[in-house]
Amino acid sequence: MSISPDPGSILPREERDPSKRPLPPPPPPPGYTYAPAPPQPAGYAPPPPAPPQYAPPQPQQAYVPPPPPQQTYAPPPAQPQYVAPAPPQPSYSYGQPESSSYAPSSYAPPVETPMSSAGWFGPVVIVALVLLAGGLIFVARDMGARNDALKLQLADLKASNDAVKTALENVAARNSALKEELNSTASNLGKKLGATQQAVSETKKTAAELAAEQQAAEQNAKQAQAQLGQQIEGVRQEAGTKIAAVNTDVGGVKTDLGSTKKELDATKASLKSAIGDLGVQSGLIARNHDDLEALRRRNERNYYEFNITKAKTSTKVGDIGIRLTKSDAKKNRFTLEILADDKVIEKKDQTLNAPLQFYVARQRGIPYEVVVNQVDKDRIIGYLSTPK
Repeated sequence: MSISPDPGSILPREERDPSKRPLPPPPPPPGYTYAPAPPQPAGYAPPPPAPPQYAPPQPQQAYVPPPPPQQTYAPPPAQPQYVAPAPPQPSYSYGQPESSSYAPSSYAPPVETPMSSAGWFGPVVIVALVLLAGGLIFVARDMGARNDALKLQLADLKASNDAVKTALENVAARNSALKEELNSTASNLGKKLGATQQAVSETKKTAAELAAEQQAAEQNAKQAQAQLGQQIEGVRQEAGTKIAAVNTDVGGVKTDLGSTKKELDATKASLKSAIGDLGVQSGLIARNHDDLEALRRRNERNYYEFNITKAKTSTKVGDIGIRLTKSDAKKNRFTLEILADDKVIEKKDQTLNAPLQFYVARQRGIPYEVVVNQVDKDRIIGYLSTPK
């Protein structure tokens, strides 16, 4: 059955629906052009277009649902590869397109099955072993570092022990030398001492002053110097016993009085040194300005006099700073702060003519000494002694 186009009737589907119209020819490949149509002879008329043939639509196949998937796992079938369709050729017929029938695909999606416990047990065990190995390595490294630190501490303790041992040996050597010197002095006094009762009283007075100074020095000394003080006290008592025995023979040695006085003065000058609050043997101690000038003439250390009043800021003395915080003129006691190497050192409740020792970075091994000779209300007078 053919359908003739009628301008007054309803248009065919190709003309009513733009998507059903025939496509134009594809463009030529790059570098090529379509050849022009050959010229038609004169009097040529194109044949009329064939009328479109009507084709009834094909009945569609009924949809049949796929069977339910099985519970067992089956690998998915290979997917059909996509093949690009060939470009449609232009059609100049008015025929109705054939209806396509639906063909259901036989593809079934894979069914996910839960993983059993045996599937994840192995990876979990491997991760646990790796973490355990990492923890053991960390603990081993930490123990190694601690072992090295303990070795360093043991080496430092050994070095400190050796230093203390050396210091004790030095103290023992000084003790022996001092004992020999005192024994020699006592022997000389036993042989040459011949003085009047006045000379004996001066000697006793000197011994009493030395005992008081020795007692004050022993209170500020460390425990390492306690044995040295006891030995000095024993030697002093022995010397006093010998002096008492020699007093019976004073009348026979009057001619040596001048030389004995000189030896007593030399002995008194040699025994006026004291031990500082750090336990280090100090040099000679000046008790006034004249003694300080005598020490300066010896040219053994540097001396800086000071007269400091109580204030909130420190007073510069030499290359350090000193600040008086408390003073008691009745008891001759004071408290001060020493600023050295950006550190504050407090000397609390100190007495007169006692060497206050401290160390600075540029003079390692040799201490600085501060000696206060006079304490007034909110004021102290003394000097600073530094090594050359």
